[in-house]
Amino acid sequence: MVEEDRPRPGRDYFEAEGRTEDLFTTPAAVARIFRGVARWRRYVLSADGSSDPNGYPLTFHWRLLQGDPQRIVIRPFGDRNAQAEIRIAWHEPFSAASEPSVTTSRVDIAVFADNGRHPSAPAFFTVYFPPAEERTYGPDDRILSVRYHRSDGPRYTDPVLYTPREWTDIYRYDEAGHPAGWKRMLSDREEVYDAEGRRATPEGAWRPVTYRVVAGAGVPRLEPAP
Repeated sequence: MVEEDRPRPGRDYFEAEGRTEDLFTTPAAVARIFRGVARWRRYVLSADGSSDPNGYPLTFHWRLLQGDPQRIVIRPFGDRNAQAEIRIAWHEPFSAASEPSVTTSRVDIAVFADNGRHPSAPAFFTVYFPPAEERTYGPDDRILSVRYHRSDGPRYTDPVLYTPREWTDIYRYDEAGHPAGWKRMLSDREEVYDAEGRRATPEGAWRPVTYRVVAGAGVPRLEPAP
């Protein structure tokens, strides 16, 4: 991984402390979890460190194995196409490429090294989209709402990868179209947050106050300082 977008916890996504979009990075596989609410994510990957044991020059082929081609852009570049810029948009659960009757939430991209005689086994770049999130985006790609389902419900999501929660966030924008925050609708109350993820007080107010970070139910939350 050479470059990637880095959503900010407590503003762009809500997870247990220390959790990011990184799952793992190895020479043969790179895996990410799509947590941030922005519709698109950009990554730049490189296979330039690869070499052929027989000394043959290598050319690289980047291929989409699984995912919606309308929501994925792969642009190889550089010497022998050893690098690729990849842009991926949010995916709802979809039919697996190898077995359409099975639902998956993971995009898979492979890169093959070709020495002109034989292609290599693939290395993989995968992105997981938590099924427990039901998102709505506007025609301009701005996030409008996110409904977080219980991860042990019909939209099961592995709790090892995803902190369970249950609420709905409704996003708002100012007249110029800039983010203005969101309203969080829980089962017993509503909370209002500004664009930086700070909880407004008194309830329902959109005005500057002093804030501090607090933790609640395993998910970072922001509340005003006393």
